[in-house]
Formats: sequence, structure tokens, C-alpha cells
Amino acid sequence: MYKRQVYARAAALNRSAAVPLVLSGNTYLAENDPAAAMSAFQAAIQAEPGNVAGYIALGNLYRQDKRYDDALAQFEQAQQLNPGAGWPWEAAGNVLRQQRKLEEAVSLYEQALQRDPRRMNAVNALVAIFKGWRALPDYAARYEAQLAQEGQPAWIHAILAGIYQALDQIEPAIRHNEALLVGYPEYADPYFALARYYQRRGDGQAATAAWQHYLALMAQTASDARLEAEASLQRLNLVTIESPAADARVSGQIASIRIIGTAAIENFQYYKIEWGAGEAPTDWNLLVNAPTPVNRGLLATWNTAGLAPGVYTPVSYTHLQLPTIYSV
Repeated sequence: MYKRQVYARAAALNRSAAVPLVLSGNTYLAENDPAAAMSAFQAAIQAEPGNVAGYIALGNLYRQDKRYDDALAQFEQAQQLNPGAGWPWEAAGNVLRQQRKLEEAVSLYEQALQRDPRRMNAVNALVAIFKGWRALPDYAARYEAQLAQEGQPAWIHAILAGIYQALDQIEPAIRHNEALLVGYPEYADPYFALARYYQRRGDGQAATAAWQHYLALMAQTASDARLEAEASLQRLNLVTIESPAADARVSGQIASIRIIGTAAIENFQYYKIEWGAGEAPTDWNLLVNAPTPVNRGLLATWNTAGLAPGVYTPVSYTHLQLPTIYSV
């Protein structure tokens, strides 16, 4: 009630402003009064016909009522008023998706992302559609080919990052999130995704940097994602690998690799390190299972004598991740 009173006073002070009326309508929605919300949104459009937010808000309300044609009319008006914005196209895509006009919805979501590759909800909607069609790998290949033809546009990187995340393919997901950040370095979501991927890959240093970037960008935002980032960064500070560096390579028939770092998480019980052949092993060999925490010291010594030349991947447990792949 208090918020609506504030918004009403603001609207009275400036009768040509849409924002107080849109905010008032949102408050009515929160109070489960859609009729009053609709009146507020309509008043917002009348007060400021060039304000896109009023059309989007009214269109979303029509969509909830399944007044699809009315909803699309509002979103099309928003598109005309602000042709460079992605959200009116995404909103129209949501209408068509709700109507099960999926191919048309895909086109609208793509247009939303062409205008703004940061429209994460549009990416998620596309991935959900492709999942429903059981066509995620097919669309991954299609967008990869399109990416090569069109000169690496950011919107395709955004879609591919979402597809590979759904496919749980870490390396291509990392590649496309990193590419997305080249054009949009202040976009927080890719840092969040990358931090998780780096941790799964075992690159603690890169994960730490990504969490720090994410938290810096989201410093004024309270969310579950931010809490996860803070907790993950805190644990990484207690679980680090200082040596060897990422992607280290050794050569020769006999090599002894000293793994230096810290394993001292809260409520420590043990840490375990295993290794397997290849970049994504399925069979593992125990290197060390240690019951004692380590602070900036020797975690393990890995003697690679007798191993055939190739790529080997060490992993660890108790939140200790190794950042290296060794070729011996």
C-alpha cells in the first residue's frame, strides 16, 4: 500500500511520466489485482506513448490472460519504438512459445539476441525448445557453422554457450563464454558460468578470477547466485594449487612432478588425488590419499616413469582440484 501511495504521488507530480504508473501496476500485480494493474499500465501508455516499459508490462499481462493477439500488438509497438532493444522481441517470442508456435518463437528469440546477446532468458528459451525437439547437438553444429560464416557474432556465442551447458560439454561452453566476454566484458552471467566450469576442469586460479569478476559486477545485487559465488571463492582460497602451472608439460622417460598447494578447508578430513589417461578419463589410478591438511606445501609427488607418451589428467577430491593436464 505504501509503495502505491508513493508511486501515485510521483505520477501526480509528473503526469507525462510512465515509470511511476508502471511501478504502480507492478505493485498491483504483486497484490494479485490484475484489473488495477491493467488500468495502471494503460494509463502509463497514455501518459508517455514513447515509453517501451508500459507496452511490455501490458503485453505480459495480456499474455498471462492468454490474449495472445493483444499481447503481440503491444510487443510490436515496443519493437517499433525501440528497434534496437532485445526485450520486446524476447517478449513476443514468449507469446509464440506459449502458443506452441515454436519455429516462429525461435526466430524471435534469435532476433532478441542479435540486438542484445545478454538476454539470458532468450538463450534459456531456445535451449528448452531444442531440448524438446531432441536436437541440441544438431543446433550446436548449425550455429557453429553459422558462427564461422558470419564473423563470430556475440549472439551466436551466447546461444552456443547455453547449448553446450545443456549438453554438459565443458570445454566448448568455456570457449563460447570467453568469446562472449570479449564483446561484453561487463556482462556478469558468463563469469558465473565460467567460474563453475573452471572449477570442474580443475583450474582453481581461473575460477578464483572469474568469481572475483562476477562479485565485482554484482556488488549491489543480493541473490542466491551471489551467495554461491561468495561461498565458492572462500573455499577456493583454502584450496589452491601453486605449482605446477596450468597446462604444464613434461617430457622424457622419467619425470617426478611435485604438486604444491593448499588443502585446508573447514572441517577437513582428507584429500585424495587420482589420475587417468586422456583429457576426460573414465578409469582412475590413486596417487595419494592423505589425512593431513597442507598449507602451501607438498600435496603429492607424481612419478610418471613408465607412462606412454600422451595426455594425462590428475583430479582430486575434498574440493581440491588440479589445474593441469600433463603430456609425458
